[in-house]
Amino acid sequence: MNQSLDDLQREVGDPQKGYEIHHIVEQTPAERDGYSRSQIDSPENLVRISTLKHWEITGWYMTKNTKYG
Repeated sequence: MNQSLDDLQREVGDPQKGYEIHHIVEQTPAERDGYSRSQIDSPENLVRISTLKHWEITGWYMTKNTKYG
């Protein structure tokens, strides 16, 4: 099922088993770039996604990739 960004953001306030909250702009790079904690944790930067999808995204960002530096 495809959901809009608005739907994913709205669902942050409704925790469900099998889902996790994901920061759209990753936390560590955002902090390095000078974003405040309140900006990083703002509702506009949070979505509720499935745990499996969250693990896939996190794994991608944790894997070195010469194509993306």
